[in-house]
Amino acid sequence: MGLKLNPTAKEFLMTLAATTISIVLTFGTNSIIDRKKQNAAKREIVMMIMYDMQTSLDQIRECDEGLHNFVKLQTEMIANPQKYYENYTQLLVNVPVLNYITTTESIFKSNIETINTIGNVFFVETASSFYDVRSQYKSNVADDFFEKVSIAIDDYDELFEFQSTSYLNTSRLLYLRMKRDFEQCRTMMKVTDVELAAFCARKEDMLESAVGDKALDETEEAFKEKRQMDLEMQKAREQNKKANQ
Repeated sequence: MGLKLNPTAKEFLMTLAATTISIVLTFGTNSIIDRKKQNAAKREIVMMIMYDMQTSLDQIRECDEGLHNFVKLQTEMIANPQKYYENYTQLLVNVPVLNYITTTESIFKSNIETINTIGNVFFVETASSFYDVRSQYKSNVADDFFEKVSIAIDDYDELFEFQSTSYLNTSRLLYLRMKRDFEQCRTMMKVTDVELAAFCARKEDMLESAVGDKALDETEEAFKEKRQMDLEMQKAREQNKKANQ
């Protein structure tokens, strides 16, 4: 025999059930929304790091190629000194120069909340390795080579003795290490070529729109002003020479 409830008790239980369901749905829905927001934030951070790594790899590959071209030209000029005296400026074009923005690296390394959002310790370790090697490349290859070659490039005897080949292995090995870290990060986070290309395109569009025509015009004005001041400085030097003759 079933339990019979009076109308008041029945209404109370129905209200309680409805309230319970409402609370569960509310908190459950909020939990789903929060989880989606967290996943979206996580993906945005990951893609931001992958974009930074991709652009750095492109720059370092150019440095590595430039270094190899420099060594080839230097070898040709050592074998044929006349080629050096005719056009040593060809060497300058291939001097590796590495400049990159460290904003993404700083956010990634200094903000524990960013690391917690990513939630993948292996990705964090591998990305950190990439940035450490990038720093090594800048200091031990690009910057050091630039400092040494700046002394050697204007004098044939100095260029003759300059040991440029000592940088070749270091450059290539560091580049390959960064490429390996990049590919491991991409595999861990399942970043496809299409997704990365789309993010890179979106990022470039944002940067281009942020610069805008006005900023480009202002930059051009700054260069014009600098060129004009150079001309005035040159005239002042010439006047000084004439006065002292």
